[in-house]
Amino acid sequence: MFPFDIEDEEAMPEIEEEKELEEYEVDFESGNLTGRKISGKEAVKQWIHIALSIDRYHYTQYSWEYGSELRELIGKHYDEAYIVTEAKRMVEEAVMQNEKITGIRDFKCSMKCSTLTMSFTAETIYGEIEVSENV
Repeated sequence: MFPFDIEDEEAMPEIEEEKELEEYEVDFESGNLTGRKISGKEAVKQWIHIALSIDRYHYTQYSWEYGSELRELIGKHYDEAYIVTEAKRMVEEAVMQNEKITGIRDFKCSMKCSTLTMSFTAETIYGEIEVSENV
């Protein structure tokens, strides 16, 4: 009835409420879904693990932004400094696709035989997450 009320509603921008990240939990030992929903830090930690485990560009069901190229470092005779630098870049590229992750720090990496071992702290909107991965 009051046109000025309608104009005020249209002029006000809608504020989108940020949703908490939710995932279905994966039992990585069996490779099966547990059926339990996880959220927050736990969901981000699982997301990081999966993103670093998936080979980027290899699976058509994932976008080209998802996954990592870490396996390209394995089996090559690169200098250790190069491996550490490239692994850090690849990890940052992979995990920063998630808007809940704000950065990584304390990155450590080593190559033994055909296993790349990494550890770092992921800074997220939910707090810090300690990550250790073998590729």
